[in-house]
Amino acid sequence: MPGDLVKGNLFGRPVVKGDLIVASGGKLEFHTGSSFDELFRGLSESLPLGFSELKFIVVNTTPKEIIQITHNTEIEVLPQAVDVARILNETNYAEFQEYVDLFLRLYLGVTSPGLKVAGIGILIYSELGSENEKFFLDKILDSRRDRVHYINAREVVGHTLEEALTLLENTFKTALQSAPAIIVIDSIHLLAPRRDTAGEFEKRILYKLLALLGEVRGAGEVVVLSTTDNIELIDQEVLRTFDETIKLPPLSTDDRYEVLLMYTQHVPLEVDVDVNDISNNTEGYTVKDLRRLVAKAIINAAKRMGPQEIQHRHNVLVTMKDFKKAMKEIDNAKEEKK
Repeated sequence: MPGDLVKGNLFGRPVVKGDLIVASGGKLEFHTGSSFDELFRGLSESLPLGFSELKFIVVNTTPKEIIQITHNTEIEVLPQAVDVARILNETNYAEFQEYVDLFLRLYLGVTSPGLKVAGIGILIYSELGSENEKFFLDKILDSRRDRVHYINAREVVGHTLEEALTLLENTFKTALQSAPAIIVIDSIHLLAPRRDTAGEFEKRILYKLLALLGEVRGAGEVVVLSTTDNIELIDQEVLRTFDETIKLPPLSTDDRYEVLLMYTQHVPLEVDVDVNDISNNTEGYTVKDLRRLVAKAIINAAKRMGPQEIQHRHNVLVTMKDFKKAMKEIDNAKEEKK
């Protein structure tokens, strides 16, 4: 397939290493859900028929950052298959953050004049129980707190049906009236469960959410940023509604260092504690694992000192030995689950 054919149908589209494109049944499309579908639909008429599904992934860009497809862009379609999992794992949080940041600016209309995206938003998900998506969301929203309208799904489902529906409607209404705005839905799987597993209460909330998401599409300068660590539970119609669905990679060493600094900022540490060393030796740890690591280290310090000594000291100093013991406990627990 010639690169110019792809370029002609991706013109104006920002891409980054790790972007996935799927050609199925003679049609090439991005996993967008809606707002970008029209942009790529023309390519389907030009593709050869006879294949059931072709998958393409952006394996590299020059420069190594988010780029926008223009007339001057050169695209090469490699003849050989690539390891998609490897490409995605090489894409770090900083690159994802830059990518999502660009889309937020496009949605909110704060980029170049005339360069806007009319859509619903982005769904960010991570592995089950990792809490990585919460860390990523916090980084993305750090400079945009004044535009955020937050929906805590766990809080919503804790209300009566009438209260839950009113809470959702009021949040969306306020955001639409104060555009540009970002509606954040944390743990969206609780508001949008698969219909084959949902009861009447859940279905009423699901239908309300779908209606509200539809209002966002036609509004402009409002974007929905949703997170989940259990994408398998989400209703398919809701998944198709989002323009972008992004799976987060494992935490890098720098990410783990940042998370550890966050969780230890109020913990009295002995001078021998090396947070950088801990981050280097916790490969594969999630945000939840790191939070447990710090908590276990504190408990180990308390056990080591004993109740009598703790009563006579204002602070319990956590040592590197306490962290290493906690790390061993978590690693052993991970092995037992395999």
